Amino acid sequence: MKTPADRAAPLVVTAAAAPLVEPAAAARLAGRAAAVPLVATVAAALLYAAFVPDLLLDWDPIQFALSLDRFSMPVHQPHPPGYLGFLAVAWAFHAAGMSAATSVQAASVAFAAASVGALAFVARRLWGGAAALVAAAAFATHPVTIFYAVSGESYAAEPLAACLLVALAAAAAGHRPPAAFAAAAPGRLSRAAVAFFLAYGLSGGIRQGLPIYFAPLAAWVLLRSVRGLPARAAARAVAVAAGAALAGVVAWLAPAAALAGGLGEWLRMTLSQHLSLFAASFSPLLGAGGGMVAANLGALGRAAASLSIPAAVAAVLAIPAALRRPSVATAPGRVPLLALWIVPPLLWFSAMWLSKPGYLLVVAPGVAVAVGAVLARALPGPRAAPAVAIAIAGAQVALFLAPPFAWSAHLSPCSLPAIAYGQRTGADALDAIRAEAAGDPGSIAVVTRYGGGLSFRAAMMHLPEARVLWLVDRESTGAPVTGVDACEGHGGGTTCVSGHGFWERLDLPERAEVRLPPAVRRVVWVGEGPFFDALSGAARGPAAGVGVREVRAGLAGTIRVSDLPPPPEPWRVEIGPYAFIR
Repeated sequence: MKTPADRAAPLVVTAAAAPLVEPAAAARLAGRAAAVPLVATVAAALLYAAFVPDLLLDWDPIQFALSLDRFSMPVHQPHPPGYLGFLAVAWAFHAAGMSAATSVQAASVAFAAASVGALAFVARRLWGGAAALVAAAAFATHPVTIFYAVSGESYAAEPLAACLLVALAAAAAGHRPPAAFAAAAPGRLSRAAVAFFLAYGLSGGIRQGLPIYFAPLAAWVLLRSVRGLPARAAARAVAVAAGAALAGVVAWLAPAAALAGGLGEWLRMTLSQHLSLFAASFSPLLGAGGGMVAANLGALGRAAASLSIPAAVAAVLAIPAALRRPSVATAPGRVPLLALWIVPPLLWFSAMWLSKPGYLLVVAPGVAVAVGAVLARALPGPRAAPAVAIAIAGAQVALFLAPPFAWSAHLSPCSLPAIAYGQRTGADALDAIRAEAAGDPGSIAVVTRYGGGLSFRAAMMHLPEARVLWLVDRESTGAPVTGVDACEGHGGGTTCVSGHGFWERLDLPERAEVRLPPAVRRVVWVGEGPFFDALSGAARGPAAGVGVREVRAGLAGTIRVSDLPPPPEPWRVEIGPYAFIR
């Protein structure tokens, strides 16, 4: 009876060695090798499905979920630039009958699982089956991958796009392309190159950073494609490549611009969101201070370190053994491909900003391929690859399930305990607020800042009949906002006191006045920070002495509640630049 290692061993035979095997056996090996990406995809999907949380709580996934019923970029449903590629998959799940929240979680699971299969395909073509097995295990089971696979975030879509672009780039560069990608005719751009540039343009519809990260790879593919061609043929090839990329861009930009109210509006919202708000805070290219630049580099370093543990560390230790063994695969240009996959995004994040470890999922498959290549070459034989893959997978799943304190405190928030804690605190805060409403959600107004287990978007989604407000300023956003605003979520939409669109302006009024309807009997304050420290003593005027009481929310959380006098008695409280009036 064959063991799992016996059955997996033929998968590590490279395409270069296939001609040494008799035709019938070679066909069987090719069939088994072709099944590896599909098996990897299904296995990863089953793994991720086991950890999908019950509540959707994070800001961006909730915006994606809200957009499935009402797509509106001016109210950031979803936030600019729209992420149409990710949402197209979520829409399909939603159309099949899933709830909006479950649909975006299913989309992130689907993208992450498909990324594992695509990674196995790329690694096998470049470094053989043993490398593919190790690389797929290293990427699929990493805590960062699992965390974002179940989050409902769009970051999980980037690895799939990256793997497809690299696969097409390898085919265009001549790395054993399938017959369908053979050159159309001598002196013309190959079909693989045309497919690459079309996919390159389309990638911006998944996440807007992808065309930026892979611009050097696109230049490399183009240079290799036109190398040795006469000037006229080279110019024609460049024009075809540019046309294919432009067609890909138009395919997603046209509907995104239409949904945003025009190309000008799409550009304005996208640029203000990503440049004026975030890049201006952290990027030295846009004048950010040294402290903010250092903070961004620190976040980048921690995220990169977390992705390097443990598989990349093991690969580094195995380099001496790998160098003593000959390479089996002979495909040229593999190292430049990996370098052009990994280095440009890291340079971009160091010069701009990185707020979450999920940003690095775009380079994680490339790192996994490098790990697989080194460890596979260091092994005494291909039969050892399954054992190494299982060891890596076991160590990483254990790290996700029960991380050491140092991992959670200093490197990464990506773990199952972190998910469970967020679920518990969010559910406790929601339960406490519902208890205060006492069956009448119109009698409460929920005022959010940050922290406290419940964001504005989470409160807005899970308390749809209550009045939910977000106080917008530099402290609550972390962005270089001047002035303040107060935005209210209602019916899946958002309106702001300033009259501007939702969180798209830096120059806001100096004060914000929030008027509550007579039906409001209680104001629930959720969050942390100096704003809440000043809250208890802030009531004055006709309602002086109303005060604030603290209410337990579960075992560890608290919410603050102000009980308003019965109408028609007025109530007013001023906290810094905010005034609340009923």
